[in-house]
Amino acid sequence: MEPKTGRILAMSGQVYDRKTKKFTDYTPGTFTYAFEQGSVVKGATVLTGYQTGVRDIGETELDEVMRFKGSGTFSSYQSMGVLNDLKALERSSNVYMWKTAIEMMDGKYIPNGTLNINPDKIEQIRYYFNQFGLGIPTEIGFPNETAGIKGKNISTYFQIAIGQLDTYTPMQIAQYITTIANGGYRMKPQLVKEIREADNTDNGLGKVVDEIEPVVLNKIDMNDEMLERVQQGFRQVTHGSQGTARSYFANEAYDAAGKTGTSEFYKKGVKTWNLSFAGYAPYDNPQISIAVIVPNAYLDGYAQPHSAANVISQRVFRAYFEGHSGGE
Repeated sequence: MEPKTGRILAMSGQVYDRKTKKFTDYTPGTFTYAFEQGSVVKGATVLTGYQTGVRDIGETELDEVMRFKGSGTFSSYQSMGVLNDLKALERSSNVYMWKTAIEMMDGKYIPNGTLNINPDKIEQIRYYFNQFGLGIPTEIGFPNETAGIKGKNISTYFQIAIGQLDTYTPMQIAQYITTIANGGYRMKPQLVKEIREADNTDNGLGKVVDEIEPVVLNKIDMNDEMLERVQQGFRQVTHGSQGTARSYFANEAYDAAGKTGTSEFYKKGVKTWNLSFAGYAPYDNPQISIAVIVPNAYLDGYAQPHSAANVISQRVFRAYFEGHSGGE
């Protein structure tokens, strides 16, 4: 998408048949298929934490193994110690996000204690997520667009903070990352830029008879300082010393920012993993924003190709900027 206009530059969906070992094109899947997208949504979590008053800019939290009475343990991919909001995004801390969501639902994490939350507060979190386009139709214009599925297991409501409760389409993620990239404006995705007269000669394109103007669906209810803080966190994901996507984007000329994601999923009773990436470039003046998800990228217990969504995103950025010399 173009962050400033919402125009769709390209969209693609493919379904892999394990029997034939071939891909089948299914572009409508970008707005009809919804997935647990994983950590790409953590920018929305941090911003919602700011807006609800449970997090201040720069506030720190202890990333530790969380234990609840009567249930298992919950943790990030490693214990990270004390970190602030920027490092939580850069390193993709699950614990920072879970604790944020629990507090947004009037709870407080107590080691080995009972998880007590106000389940009604999940709708407040969803309200703020909706402002980015997460959980509501993007208004791309097709009647079969899905808004995704809301998770109903109260005991795991806090998982909304890391993208493992509600499901979202790739188009919703594109709209979400575009909203952050352009300073807080949720743009209507548009497939048509202009309409021209037919021209049966060799003179090229016909005369423009109508131009489709960009449409702002809403301005998010968060101030510039909050947005800029999350934008900075997204840049540390791709450029920070501990950024989860640093090895793919730190040395790229187009200066991208974004967020990686990994989500557990079960397909026919078998545990698999979804891989995702959402980002934009250049950081200071975004001209393109992208969303990529590779559902069921690998089975639990097998080699883990964490790079799939990052590599695809890298190729998309390169293809765009190689065709737009100097960003023009």
